[in-house]
Amino acid sequence: MKNIVLKTKNPNAFVNLPSVESYSIDGEHLILKSFQSEQLIREIVMIDEDFQDLKVFEDRLDQLYGEF
Repeated sequence: MKNIVLKTKNPNAFVNLPSVESYSIDGEHLILKSFQSEQLIREIVMIDEDFQDLKVFEDRLDQLYGEF
């Protein structure tokens, strides 16, 4: 699973995209989780909403719980 992080003033426009598995909001950053990150990026670009600072990260358990 990948995390796609972006800044937006309208998170509701992004959270219901078909490829979004789950999401969270951290301040002004929206974190979208998806198994189909390439498809989700296409969906993000196709909607007519402003966003900034799009980044893609692996969703890794060792980052959450420390090294095993």
